Parts: sequence; structure tokens; C-alpha cells
Amino acid sequence: MTITYPRTDIMAYCGYQPDAVPLRLQSRQEISRTASGVTIGKDLGPAIWMGEFVTQPLALDDMVDFEAILNSLDGVVRQFEAGDLRRPYPKAHPTGSFNETAYLSAVQAGGGAIKINGTDIGFTVSRGDYLAFDYPDGRRALHQAMETVTSVSGGETSYFEVRPRLIMPSVALSPSITVRFKNPTGLFCLVPGSVQSQMTGGEHGVVRFQAVQSF
Repeated sequence: MTITYPRTDIMAYCGYQPDAVPLRLQSRQEISRTASGVTIGKDLGPAIWMGEFVTQPLALDDMVDFEAILNSLDGVVRQFEAGDLRRPYPKAHPTGSFNETAYLSAVQAGGGAIKINGTDIGFTVSRGDYLAFDYPDGRRALHQAMETVTSVSGGETSYFEVRPRLIMPSVALSPSITVRFKNPTGLFCLVPGSVQSQMTGGEHGVVRFQAVQSF
């Protein structure tokens, strides 16, 4: 059987320990100073997601099996899907009992705020919720809501800010750009040299790895 990428089974293979760092935004910025001491900040683009994952203790056979899954990624070459396991569904809809029919309807200049349409009436996007969609060129967007909004008649929300900002704020909008709120994921690759395995008690072990968002 041919393995398909991006892999969709890494987050579902086992449980993960809560004391790792699920997801965090890493800014792509730098600063420099002139000879007179003036500090100049440079923003090189929207921030990207990074995460550190530690599995729950695995039986040794399962541990070896999972290591093989990670080895199939060929280091940074292959992508896999990952998201924030703390909030797989919107805060206001924790059971996932809503229609996944939302689509991107408007993007504010600069890509820092969006509108969505096509939701159930009264659907609430809460601050901290994640959402994902695919750009027409196949790149995957993963964003977090910065404020709480509720859709009104017609299923459209008002503008709400998201981070990171959209990498393609001028993207052509159409109902084909479906926005996912159920288990939203981004595309990630392994951070080089981050995969580590540790035995615990001789019968179990844990696997730790770091991931960075990949476009």
C-alpha cells in the first residue's frame, strides 16, 4: 500500500501528554540598530505555528510502530496534519454538533480580519477557537480567532480578527473556500533532530517531537 501525504494519522495514533507545548505562534521578525542607536523592527511575514508533542506511554511494540510512522516523513521532507488538541471544536459547540458549511466571505485589508458565511444561525466563534481552510493553490491556512462573534440571519458573522494574518489576503473569495471548525489542522513538518524516544520502566516508552507549520 502506498503511503499518502500529508499524513493524517499522527495525531490520531495515540494520546498525548498535556504538559507539552501544543501550539504557539512564532513571529518571523528581526531587529537591527543603526550606528546612532535607533532600533529598526522588521516584519518578514505572518507568524507560523510551532508545537511540541509528547505521547502518552506506549507499549514497546506500539512505540516502535509510531517511530516508523515518524521515520516515513523523511525528516522535513514530508508533511503531516496537526492541530491544537486542547480545542478540537469551537468553545461554544464542544460536541461538534453543527453543520460544517461555513465559507470565507470577506477579508479585511492586511489580512488580519475575516468574515465567514454559511454557518448555522447563531453559530458562535469564540476567542481562542481555531479554523482552517485551503487556499486555491493547495496551501493550508490555520488561524485562531482573537475575538468572539455570533452569526446572524443568513449565517454570516461580522468581521473578527484572526492570527496569524492571512498569507494571501487578496485571495479570490468564493463558496469553494470552505472553513473548517471541526478538528481544524494545519500542515506541519518535523523540526530537524527533534524526535526523541525514552523508555519508561522497561515495558513502555514515550516519543517526543517538535513540529513547525509548513506551506
